[in-house]
Amino acid sequence: MPSPTTRRLWISEPTREECTHRRAVLELDLGLDSLALLELVETLQGRLTIVVPGEVTIRIPTVADLQDAAARLVAAALSSAPTPRT
Repeated sequence: MPSPTTRRLWISEPTREECTHRRAVLELDLGLDSLALLELVETLQGRLTIVVPGEVTIRIPTVADLQDAAARLVAAALSSAPTPRT
């Protein structure tokens, strides 16, 4: 399994080209309403082992914002995780 730093965020439906375009607006371009965004955030939290605060969720209008927020939260989780003893 890849480490959280090497994972990529892929959104399926509508098309991968639309979703990978960082300027795509989640609601207008991709058709995600507020409930779909919450479901997407819950899925990311589970898969990336992060917690996305509500104040972050409401500031995610584009694919770029979603990718950037997830990357920041993963980095913060990794930096605060205890290091394993050898």
